[in-house]
Amino acid sequence: MVKQNRKFTILDLMICVAFVGLGAALFRLMSPYLRGWSPFARSAKFEDHLVDLSGVAKLASEGLFCANLCVLTLRFIPPRPSVRKLARQLGFVACFVAAIAVLAPLVRLFAQLVEYKLLGLKIADPSHYLTPIVDAAEMAGAGVMASWGILVLRRGARMKADWVEYMARTLGVVWIVQWILWHGLYFAGVL
Repeated sequence: MVKQNRKFTILDLMICVAFVGLGAALFRLMSPYLRGWSPFARSAKFEDHLVDLSGVAKLASEGLFCANLCVLTLRFIPPRPSVRKLARQLGFVACFVAAIAVLAPLVRLFAQLVEYKLLGLKIADPSHYLTPIVDAAEMAGAGVMASWGILVLRRGARMKADWVEYMARTLGVVWIVQWILWHGLYFAGVL
């Protein structure tokens, strides 16, 4: 029988720090999206703030992706529930669906970069190639909403959880909020 109350350990902390480092590296790669953004900038135009907000939203999706991978890694460290029970946990399903939504274009991007290298073509700015990943991260919220809807309609959602599951559910809610905000900016004509 798996112990239900999983304690936070040094290994968990080390995994979290590693993924914070990955997030910082992605932030560095994606910083051209900020366009000189500063939280202290004073601008008279409301539209300027919305454009800045779209850049911050793109960077936030990279941070969410790293947090997502961190939670998935933590979930597979013992003690953990069985795979059957994992498939019924809302947080795990949310993180899994969001990771698939972001990793699918990443695999395509990697294949494209390998093809460019084999053909001897020049590889342009790396932030240009990360744009499809950002676009896919926007749709992760829709995937989380759909997967949660299916779990609830099937009555297969398990409500008993430990701290990793609560963290995963929180990330699922953040993916959904980001999707709603992103599409709000899109329909406002900012993006």
